[in-house]
Amino acid sequence: MKKIIAIAITICILLSGCIEKKQSFNENVLNKEYITYAVINMPKYLNMKAAYDDNSLEILNSTFEGLVKKDDEGNIVPGIAEKWEISKDKTTYKFYIRDDAYFSNGEPITAETFKVFFSELLNKETDNPLEYELFCIFGAETYKNGKVDFSNVAINSIENNILQIKLNSPCSFFLELLANPIYGIRELDDKINNWGINYSTLKYSGQYIIKDINGDEINLVPNEKYWGITPSNKIKIVKVESDEDALVNLQLGKVDLFKSEHLSSIGNILEDPLKNESYKFQYLVFNLKENKVPYNVRKVIKEVLNKEKIYNELLKDEAAPINGFMNLQQKGKNGTKNNASNIELDIKPTLKFIFKDTVEDKKVASYLKSNIEKKSNITIELKEYSEDDFFKHINNGEYDMALMKYGKEYDNVMSIFEKFTYNNPFNYSRYNNSLYNGYVNLLRTNKDTNKKGELQNKCFEILEEDIPAIPLYSNNIYVYKNKYIEGLRLNYKFYINFESLLINKNII
Repeated sequence: MKKIIAIAITICILLSGCIEKKQSFNENVLNKEYITYAVINMPKYLNMKAAYDDNSLEILNSTFEGLVKKDDEGNIVPGIAEKWEISKDKTTYKFYIRDDAYFSNGEPITAETFKVFFSELLNKETDNPLEYELFCIFGAETYKNGKVDFSNVAINSIENNILQIKLNSPCSFFLELLANPIYGIRELDDKINNWGINYSTLKYSGQYIIKDINGDEINLVPNEKYWGITPSNKIKIVKVESDEDALVNLQLGKVDLFKSEHLSSIGNILEDPLKNESYKFQYLVFNLKENKVPYNVRKVIKEVLNKEKIYNELLKDEAAPINGFMNLQQKGKNGTKNNASNIELDIKPTLKFIFKDTVEDKKVASYLKSNIEKKSNITIELKEYSEDDFFKHINNGEYDMALMKYGKEYDNVMSIFEKFTYNNPFNYSRYNNSLYNGYVNLLRTNKDTNKKGELQNKCFEILEEDIPAIPLYSNNIYVYKNKYIEGLRLNYKFYINFESLLINKNII
C-alpha cells in the first residue's frame, strides 16, 4: 500500500504543473517519430537461447519470420510459406515458399535456405534448448547426436520453392511448433550470437529490422524487403528500472505502452489496461537429484499447501487458479482448499527454498514458508537471488525447492509433458521416471486418436502422484498504454504486434 501511495504522490508531483506542461506534452507526442515500448529487462538473445527469455522472443517475433505463424486468435496462417500440403498419412509436409520472400539485404529466401536453417538448428554444436521439439522429424535426433550427417534427415528442398519435411509418425501439433517465433529464419552464426554489436549486418526476414542500438534503447524500423504489408510505424524499445518507473513515464508521455504482471492493484490510475489470462504458470519445483527432497516430504507439502490464499489474497487479479497438472490445460479452474491438519515427519527436514528477487516471488515464497511451517515440522530457509544467480543455483543443483515459471511453447499438453522428461533442458527438478518417459514417447508416436486421451491421463496421473513439482497458479498480463495509442493487439503468446500500433494525433 505504501508503494502504491508513493507512486500516486510521485505522479501528482510530476504532473502538478499540468497546465503549463500540457502544451509541451502535446508537442512531444505530435512530433513523435517512434512509438516507445518500455521493458524492465532488455532482450538478451536472437539465437536459440531466446527460448529462455520472453523479451528476446518478442523482438524475434517482429524481426524474423518462419514458414508459418499464428494470428491473434491462435490460428495457423501462412508466413514465408504461402501454403502447405499434408499427406494422407499426415507424415509428409510440403511448404511452398513465396516468390517474393527476401531477406532485408535483398537476398532471396528459398527452400534451400530453410534446409540450411534446419541443419543449423539441429547441429550438435548449436545450443538449442528446444531441439527435442524437432525430434519428430525423421533422422533429426540421430543427426543431433552426431551419428549421421544431415543428408539422413528428411528435410529436403525438392524444388527451389518447395521444402519437404517427413516425420517419424503423425504429429498433430507440428505446425504449432513451427509457428513459434523461435523458428523465424535467420543465420545461426557468430553474428547472431553477438547481435548487439552486429545488428546492422544481420539478414532480417520479419516485418522490422534493428536500425540502431543506443545504450538501453533499440530502434526498430520497417523491413522494406518484407513480403507482406510494410508497417507504417517505428518502434523504440527502452529500458526502465521498474514497473513504477514505466508507469510514471507513461503518465509523462515519455513511454507509450508497457506490459506488467504486477500493476493491477493500481490500475485505476490508468485507463482500461488490456488483460490476458494464463500468461505463464508458476510452479513450486523440487530438486529430485539424488533424492534431495524425499517423496514423503513432497507429499506432506502437497497435502498442507493452501493455494487459495495466493490467488485470492496475495496476488488477487494478478493470478488465476489452477488445481494440479490436469488443469494446466484449462483456464479459471478453482483450486481445492487444503484443510490438512498438522503433519509431522519422523525426521524434521530443513529445506533451502530459492526464488528470484521480484516482488511477486518474495511475497509468494514468504507465504509458502509460513503455510508449510505452520502445518508441518518442516523448516524452510528462504534464499532470494538475482535472475542470473538464481539459474546458477538451479543448474548447479544448489537448492531443495524453487519457484519457477513455465510458459507454453505451443497449445498442446505435450508442451507440459516434455518438460518433465529425462534430459529435457527445462526439467529443472531432475525428475526421471522410466514409465512416464515411455508414455510421453508413446504420445509422440501414437497414431490412434482414441488412445491419445488415455495416454495423456496416464502422464497427468504419474506427475500428480510423483510430485516433481506443484502447479500453483497462472499469471495474468496487463498492457498499459497512453490514450493516443491505437491498434493494440497481442498474439497467442501475448507478444505485442508492433505493426498494428499507431498514434492517433486527433485525440491528444
